[in-house]
Amino acid sequence: MTTQLGDLLDEARRRTFVGRRRELASFDDALEGRSSRRVLLVHGPGGIGKTTLLLELRTRGRDVGRAVVLLDAREIDPSPEGFEHAVLAALGEPPSGPVAGRLAGAVLLVDGYEQLGPIDGWLRQAFLPALPADALVVLAGRDAPASPWRTDPGWRSLVAVRRLDHFDEAESDELLALAGVAPPVRAHLVRLGRGHPLAMALLADVAVTGTVPDSLAEVPDLVSALLETLLRGAPSDAHMSGLAACATAWLTTEDLLRKVVGADAPAVWGLAGTAAVHRQRAPRALAPRPGQGRAGRRVRAPLAGAVPVAAPGRPRPRGRRPARRHRPRPPAPGPAPALPAP
Repeated sequence: MTTQLGDLLDEARRRTFVGRRRELASFDDALEGRSSRRVLLVHGPGGIGKTTLLLELRTRGRDVGRAVVLLDAREIDPSPEGFEHAVLAALGEPPSGPVAGRLAGAVLLVDGYEQLGPIDGWLRQAFLPALPADALVVLAGRDAPASPWRTDPGWRSLVAVRRLDHFDEAESDELLALAGVAPPVRAHLVRLGRGHPLAMALLADVAVTGTVPDSLAEVPDLVSALLETLLRGAPSDAHMSGLAACATAWLTTEDLLRKVVGADAPAVWGLAGTAAVHRQRAPRALAPRPGQGRAGRRVRAPLAGAVPVAAPGRPRPRGRRPARRHRPRPPAPGPAPALPAP
């Protein structure tokens, strides 16, 4: 059989795959029939490695002879008809007729599942229950699964929920080593990337060219790529500008967002959820830490400049940038009170 370019791509990806032992074990157990779990729900912020994990799962499914369907939800119309049409197209089947029976023994992988929110209920209540019992499904998205996945007794027995987190130091070092980064600089890059998978991969790409930055501020293209991942899918310029404020400000509140995006602040705040969005959504490699001082300001500067790059084709938002300082300074000390005369 002739080797295809896709085979070479899969081999290279497998050689450099790092971590995710718990997720791989859950998938392998379901694949080999050692577990009753039939649906794996994976979630985590942008750049955390969901797509990389799905590509590894696709290879593992194919290795045991399963038919594997990998869908990108960003390319699917979020309707029952649109989803079924995408499945049939991936199977090479005509776009008509029943779908569920054609997935007997198959592995269905869906990336960007947050885009399918409008049909989450339909998938849970109609499409997935109709699948053959030997099918295996992995849904990966930025958002945690809706509560019915966890509270319904039936789904609770068939679903495994996995939140992807940052790499630990050993995994980060392994990623850099597999990318060909020299040992003397790996410890520094591990500290700089702080375990964020996309940040670590981009730092590895920079380092193998001979450039080892002292800080992220020295590699604005890398920061732009990270911010693009953070802001991808923002529904409007106001959301993009507001989320950028969340990524760059020390502390984000709805009042601050109102100063940045005006009347759109409630909608942006609803997307952000809480002021903790900075910790939940932004890569930790970008998060200024208390006490960073000048270094923190150096990181925030390229972040602010990266906003237009993060959304190609969009005009620069007209909202105001957040002020450089968001915490009031303590009042200057006044003159010492006079001591009473003895």
